[in-house]
Amino acid sequence: MLIIVGLLLTPQLLHASATLAEQRKNFIAAERAFAAGRVANYQRLANGLTDYPLYPYLRYNRLRRNITPAKYAEIEQFIQEYSDLPLAGYIRNRWLGELARTNAWQKYAEVYQPTGSITLQCNYYHALLVEGTKEQAWQGARDLWLHGRSRPKACDPLFSAWKKSSDFSTELVWRRFQLALSAGQPQLAIYLAKLLPTGEQVIAKRMIAVHRKPTETLDCDLWRQPELAAAAALGVRRLSRRDAATALAIWQARANQTTFDPEDRIATLSRLALEVSLAGNAHAEAFLDELPEQALDEKVSEWRLRWALGRGDWELVLSWYEQLPEELKESTRWRYWRARALQAKGEEQQANTILTELAGLRDYYGFLAADLLELPYQFQDQEDAVEPAVLVALAEQPAMRRVAELRHFKRETSARREWWFSLKGVDKERRVEAAKLAQQWNWHPIDVLTVASAKSWNDLELRFPRLYGEIIADQAEAQQLSEELIYGLIRRESIFDANARSPVGARGLMQLMPATAKNIASDRGEKWRSVNELSRPDLNIRYGSDYLRQMLDRFDDHNVLALAAYNGGAGNVNRWLRRHSAAPADLWTEMITFGETRKYVQAVLSYS
Repeated sequence: MLIIVGLLLTPQLLHASATLAEQRKNFIAAERAFAAGRVANYQRLANGLTDYPLYPYLRYNRLRRNITPAKYAEIEQFIQEYSDLPLAGYIRNRWLGELARTNAWQKYAEVYQPTGSITLQCNYYHALLVEGTKEQAWQGARDLWLHGRSRPKACDPLFSAWKKSSDFSTELVWRRFQLALSAGQPQLAIYLAKLLPTGEQVIAKRMIAVHRKPTETLDCDLWRQPELAAAAALGVRRLSRRDAATALAIWQARANQTTFDPEDRIATLSRLALEVSLAGNAHAEAFLDELPEQALDEKVSEWRLRWALGRGDWELVLSWYEQLPEELKESTRWRYWRARALQAKGEEQQANTILTELAGLRDYYGFLAADLLELPYQFQDQEDAVEPAVLVALAEQPAMRRVAELRHFKRETSARREWWFSLKGVDKERRVEAAKLAQQWNWHPIDVLTVASAKSWNDLELRFPRLYGEIIADQAEAQQLSEELIYGLIRRESIFDANARSPVGARGLMQLMPATAKNIASDRGEKWRSVNELSRPDLNIRYGSDYLRQMLDRFDDHNVLALAAYNGGAGNVNRWLRRHSAAPADLWTEMITFGETRKYVQAVLSYS
């Protein structure tokens, strides 16, 4: 009976498959026809594809190249019809650009929807101004103005009109001036200084000079003139990044010679506390202990505790732990270090109570606690079960069919945009279902990222796929590495995305810099073809494993040091070693001054 049913279904399935193949062929033909200017041919093909998932893309491509007043009604219809596609936003933004170009401000204000584009925002508030809605326009101008970096030229008409209004003030110039210096934009600060009253420009110019050359804080005159107090505070903050000890000494010697704005004083105390803690200043205890509560933000509080850890002052660790915000107190990190401090003071029972609680968690500090108590790790692995029928139904939804077709054509960026747009506002259950569908499609790292967006953490097979097993096994054997270490590193570096690229140019599964990969190829006697080769899983894992082995050889097969060097550079590891050469691995890792590298090492060790 089953065989008969199968035979009955086969022609239908074959027909559907043939139809889809034909649609795909015609879709590409339609795109090519339009690109070549064969409009009649394009229209004929498009008319036969109205039920094809990517039909909206054909309409979009035609509309976006022909945004004229004659097409406005059709564009509005497209936006309404495809409001559940990212294409609606794309065409709206292009339309807004054309409306601004032609000064059609009334229509612009009607069409506009909130967007992250600063250019479109500036044009919107300019449109409101032209249409007479001044109060809202000035509020928008203020919000856009108060930013530490230059704004697009599209903002100039709005800002020019606003500066002539009573809503514009010297105080707003000063606020943006401070933002510009904080953002490291002295050229913008120079421009803003010229907008200040003549008498105040002297102060601004001195602040710019101190920003560029923090050693000017050594000038006693800076501290004797009350109007230059802000420049003195800025100089101390800037100098502390280069020479925390000198900055602290200047502050302690001269801070009482002038009167600071309360916010300036707190900002300076916070920056000094952070920098002397990062630098491990041996003489900073009294300063750190006497910090006012307002100066103890989360970052300062944590680095103050790390300063005490680095000094081995367990009494101080316990004292400063009690001053942490409640959320930090409950974090696994500081509960672990509280337990370590209690251990060091001989309070084993209280320490073990905390460690036992932590050891039940799937967490870096939970694993450390389990190691201390010699207990097995608790992985809490629980599959997110989804019925097959649910996945079948989900795959048939229009958005998912579009994603599948875009992936068929290897249009990864568009596929990802469709995917995430379709998940806007959906609940945890639906996101888990989507993650399972992506897993079924072998779509990495979208499966992992989607289940993470659902904050569903216990399906470990979904969160930690074991891909490229044969390649990893071969390289683990060739380089005498742990397979788990390679898996953990890839999971952290790229989430198994072979085409991953970092902002600084690292590429592929193990995020190799092209220059590093080129050197490895040379050392191995292999021809280096191009940076695109780093998207090949076999080559990337081979070279990445080679580089990891180099770091292990350099640091005596110490995983923590090698991983820190892989991410943060061997030179920095040597610097950290000079400061904490005798520290145990958990403490040394905690004292890594690069937050990204510290999290990286802890994550890879946890994933391994």
